[in-house]
Amino acid sequence: MANKPNRNLLDNWYFGNPVNQRGQTSYNTPGYSIDRWYLQGGSFELSDNALTFLFPPASGGVERFNQKIPLEKFIHGVYTISILTTDGLYSKSFEYEPGDNADVQFDMGNGVCIGFITQGASLARYRFFNVGTSENISVSIIATKLEVGDHQTLAHQDEDGNWVLNEIPDYGEELAKCQRYLIPMDANSCWGFAESNTSAYLYLPLPVSMRTTPVFQGNLPPTLWPGGNSVTSISVFSTSAIESMIALHVVGTGFIAQNCYSLNQPIGFLSAEL
Repeated sequence: MANKPNRNLLDNWYFGNPVNQRGQTSYNTPGYSIDRWYLQGGSFELSDNALTFLFPPASGGVERFNQKIPLEKFIHGVYTISILTTDGLYSKSFEYEPGDNADVQFDMGNGVCIGFITQGASLARYRFFNVGTSENISVSIIATKLEVGDHQTLAHQDEDGNWVLNEIPDYGEELAKCQRYLIPMDANSCWGFAESNTSAYLYLPLPVSMRTTPVFQGNLPPTLWPGGNSVTSISVFSTSAIESMIALHVVGTGFIAQNCYSLNQPIGFLSAEL
């Protein structure tokens, strides 16, 4: 490979070792799945070197799996979308003009389409890198890319004709990018104090600054440690959100004012997802 690969505008794009803070080995419910990727239909399973997607038939060729990207990342120019599967590499170049709402779709020839698309109410703010189909098939995807330029730099063919990725992303860098959108709330991840018998504050250090003030997503713990209390709600105390820490307001009963408390079990995530 003679030239350095172009920067990938996608996050968490290498599916051989994806950031997967939710920790599941398969996903089949609409919603966020592996970090930064939204599953709208069908299902997929994680394997050692790829994600195997199982797309059921759907009317209208609706989107199935995508990543939402803010429009401010794009300027006028030529872009290339590409996808490397176990069957080969597929790519398409296109010209983009800010304000252009036209969709770019590329049929890979096996029932799967990739695209650079708009979607509903997000027209004015986001674009989507999309993988979808209306056929009942499966496909194993190794990596994806969206880049500036008129040709793909995701992979090349070796002398035997095998497709080889031009780079393997640093997992730590990809994790840091994903943590701007999602942070797990694990046992002993946050500590704090009670201000009264019904109110406590826990403080969660952040490994990176989150994209915006997050919201809590998960299940309430029955108690904080030490016990003798009950928890009825947890919310982000947004006025105290800073680059390195988030404060959580915990409401319940049985707290002792000025006593220290901690989260003693995994309960979910702080989400700043798009």
